[in-house]
Amino acid sequence: MKKIFSLLSAAMMLAACSNNPKQDSKVTVTEPILKEKFKNNFLIGTVLAADQAFGRDSLTINIAKKHFNALTAENCMKPEIIDKEKGKYDFSEGDLVVDFAKKNNMYMIGHVLIWHEQSPKWFWVDEQGNPLKPEVMKQNMKEFITATVEHYKGKVDAWDVVNETFNDDGTLRETPYYKILGEEYLKLAFQYAHEADPNAKLIFNDYNVSKPEKCDAIIKKINELKSQGCQIDYVGMQMHSTMTFPTIEQLETSLKKFEDNGIKVQITEFDLTAIPFPEGNTADITAKADYKDTYDPYRNGLTDSARNALNNRFNDIFECFVRHSANIERVTVWGITDKGSWRQDWPIKGRTDFPTLFYSDGKMKEFLCK
Repeated sequence: MKKIFSLLSAAMMLAACSNNPKQDSKVTVTEPILKEKFKNNFLIGTVLAADQAFGRDSLTINIAKKHFNALTAENCMKPEIIDKEKGKYDFSEGDLVVDFAKKNNMYMIGHVLIWHEQSPKWFWVDEQGNPLKPEVMKQNMKEFITATVEHYKGKVDAWDVVNETFNDDGTLRETPYYKILGEEYLKLAFQYAHEADPNAKLIFNDYNVSKPEKCDAIIKKINELKSQGCQIDYVGMQMHSTMTFPTIEQLETSLKKFEDNGIKVQITEFDLTAIPFPEGNTADITAKADYKDTYDPYRNGLTDSARNALNNRFNDIFECFVRHSANIERVTVWGITDKGSWRQDWPIKGRTDFPTLFYSDGKMKEFLCK
C-alpha cells in the first residue's frame, strides 16, 4: 500500500511545519513541494479568486506557483460573472486565471457551465418572470456553453459541465433546468460542451458523492449518458468534508464503485472543516445558520489536541486518495490558505476554520511534512 508518510507522534507533527516556540529546536523539517510529493499519484490543484488573479495577494499567489500544478477558477468563470446580461459576455477575470495557469504550466479547469446557483435568471425565465419554453432554454444553454467553451478552446483542459444535479437520496434535483427540460438538460449540456471543444475533458460534478444512494445514481446516470453518445471523462467528487463525513470506509466504497464501473475520478473541491457543522453534511451554498460560540471553538487558534486530530483526519483522507490514485487524476483543494476559504463565512459568517492545506500565515499543514 502506498503511504504518504507514517503517522508521527503529536509532538513531531506539531513541530514539523510550524514555528511553534514550544517545538523541539533540534527537529528541522523542510516543507515538501506538493506537486513533487504527489507527482507519481495525481495532479494537485487549487483555486484562484479575483483578488489573486489581479495580483493583490502575493502570499497565496506564491504558494499556488510553488506547490500546485492544476488550477480552477473559483468564481469568475461562473455564468453570473461571464454572462450576467444575456449575450454581453465578460471573460476578463476568467482570462486572468487562465493566463496564470498557462504561464505556470498548470492543468486548467473551467468552473462551471450549468448550475442552478450563481447563474443569471434569464437562463430559465423571460422578462416577465415566466418559465421559458423548452426550446428557448435549450437555445440559451447552447449559446452560453458554445460562446464560453469556444472562447477558452485550447486553453481550458477540462470543464465542470454540470454541477450538483442530484439530491443525497439519489433523486434528480428539481432545478429550473430539470423543471423545464427534464433529464434531457444533462445530455444537452455535455453535447454542447463537446461540440464547442472536442478536445476538452468533461466532468460530471457533485458533492456528498460518498453517500451510497447518490453515488449509485450518479454512476447510473453517467453510464446512461455515455450509452447515448455523451462524452463524460470524469466524475467530479467535490469532497467538502467534515471530521466525520465521509468515513474512510464510505470514501473507499465510492471510489471502488467508480473503479468497477470504469469511471475516472477527479477530486474537484476538497476541503476539511475542523469546526462543528450545524446544517448536516452538505455543501449547499444556500445553507445558513446563526452564529453561536459553540460553533466557533477555535477562534483563538487550534488546541494541540484539535490540531493533531485535524492532521490525522487530513492524513487518512489523503492516504485513501493515494491508495486509489490509479483511478484519480487530480485532487484540487478549494482554497490556497485557510484565510481565503469559503468555509470561514459558510454556513455561518465570521468563524475561524482550518480547511485547506496551508494555515492563514502560509505554513503547510503538519501532516504533509515528513
